[in-house]
Amino acid sequence: MSDMPNTRTLNRRKAKLPMDRVRKLVTEWLNLDNMASQFGAQANEAKVNLRDTVLVEQGEEDDLGNSWINFGNDPIVDPSGKGVVTAIKREKRSPKTLLADKAEALLKRKKLWDRCTEVITVINEDAILAAAFEGEITEAELNSLYEVKEIFAFVPQRKK
Repeated sequence: MSDMPNTRTLNRRKAKLPMDRVRKLVTEWLNLDNMASQFGAQANEAKVNLRDTVLVEQGEEDDLGNSWINFGNDPIVDPSGKGVVTAIKREKRSPKTLLADKAEALLKRKKLWDRCTEVITVINEDAILAAAFEGEITEAELNSLYEVKEIFAFVPQRKK
C-alpha cells in the first residue's frame, strides 16, 4: 500500500516548474536540512566542550564563580558578522525555585496561608468538551469558542 494519497482526492495544479527541477529542489532541501542538523549537533558539542572542559581546566575564575579565557589584543573574528569575540565565559547561574511543599507547610504553620495564596480561575477545556458531549453546549456554541487558523507544513513523504 502506498503512502501517497488517492490521486482522485488531490486538487492537481499545472506544474510551473519541470519535474526534474522540483526533484532537484527537494534534493537540495534534504541535503541542507541534513547538514543543518549535523552542524547544529557539532556546534553544540563544541560549545559543551568549551564550557565544561576547556573553561573549567584553563579558565580564570572571578569572584562570582564565572570562568574566563580572555583573548586580549587578539580577538577572534565571528564569521557570522556579529563582531569579534574578545573572551569566552563559563557563566555561573543559580536559579531559585520555590519549594511548594515546604512553603505550604511553613505558611500553614505560621497561619499565613490565606494571606500568601491566591485562587486563579482557569477555563477547563476538557470540561467544556464534556458539557458539549452531554448536550449542554450546542455544536455551534462550541465551534464559536475556537479560532481556527489555516497553516501549511512542508512534509516530505518518506519510505524506508
